[in-house]
Amino acid sequence: MEQNLNIKVEEGVKTLLIGNALTPDKPQKLLVKGDINSVVEFVSKRNNSNDLQKINPETSIIICDSDDMKIHLFTNPNDVFGTEVIGKSEFSEEYKSFGINETKFFSREALVKLLRFSRRFFPNTDEHQKILTAYQSFTAQVSKNIEASSDNRGNRNLVQNKTFQTQLPDNFLLKIPIFKNGSLYSFIVEICMEESDTGVRFWFESVELAELLQSIKESIFTEQIKNIDSKIPVIYQ
Repeated sequence: MEQNLNIKVEEGVKTLLIGNALTPDKPQKLLVKGDINSVVEFVSKRNNSNDLQKINPETSIIICDSDDMKIHLFTNPNDVFGTEVIGKSEFSEEYKSFGINETKFFSREALVKLLRFSRRFFPNTDEHQKILTAYQSFTAQVSKNIEASSDNRGNRNLVQNKTFQTQLPDNFLLKIPIFKNGSLYSFIVEICMEESDTGVRFWFESVELAELLQSIKESIFTEQIKNIDSKIPVIYQ
């Protein structure tokens, strides 16, 4: 009985195919992406399975990036096909809609719409209604004081000062999930405003949030690394 023989050479490796053998598939790299718990879950499940599935701490490494809120596991960084797992915390859409401590400005109409649909994030519904009503009926009186000065040498300087006079509430307590699938956090938010060429514009700031985010990041990474095999080296960026 005749058999078909086929010798295939790829990257210096000779493969002998006999008969109607299927062409061998190339190795596939496994890259897993998920939430911040992904690395802990992957290592835990693999180490509790059979020996062939266990993570080898001698070839593995974990890189933590607190700025990007990311934990990256390389099971073998010297192997191009080595499995990688990336766990990352991402800001929730609800939190991002406020643009707190960012250069995100709102017109009065946009601010009112955001407040109207954010009642569930106000622990005190009476406070929410008070703030919403105040900004719905917002009017502002702008006092302008222009001071002219001259140095008698032909140089003139105009200094213009503007002062807002409003009765608007300027801060509120927000309780919102900062990260996707995460817990609710409470912090004080300030409503800032200024006059622009197109009218009055608003934005949000929060000193409490800035301090809270730093604390949350430290807590998340401490908890995650604590639950990972201590034999795997961890590098912090």
